[in-house]
Amino acid sequence: KVRVDSMNVDDLRSRADLVVAFAVVHELPKADVFFREMFTALKPDGKMLLSEPAGHVTRAAWERTMQSARQAGFESQQMPEIRRAHSVLMRKPVC
Repeated sequence: KVRVDSMNVDDLRSRADLVVAFAVVHELPKADVFFREMFTALKPDGKMLLSEPAGHVTRAAWERTMQSARQAGFESQQMPEIRRAHSVLMRKPVC
């Protein structure tokens, strides 16, 4: 069960290959917590596709979102083009 302060995915530690966060991060009360938990859930070299609606999320807010993901440890891989959206494919580095 998802909590206000957590996605409650501790059981997925280093087990996920891919996280898809499509039009959701701007709705979360603490994006930094989300990114830290997704980073922990992903296997090394795991990917996260992050996309936010351009009509709801300003360019400045998108930049803050990507910065939060980077602070959690993600690296940007590419900027896929998704119509009317800010999007990035990120990866968890292999340590």
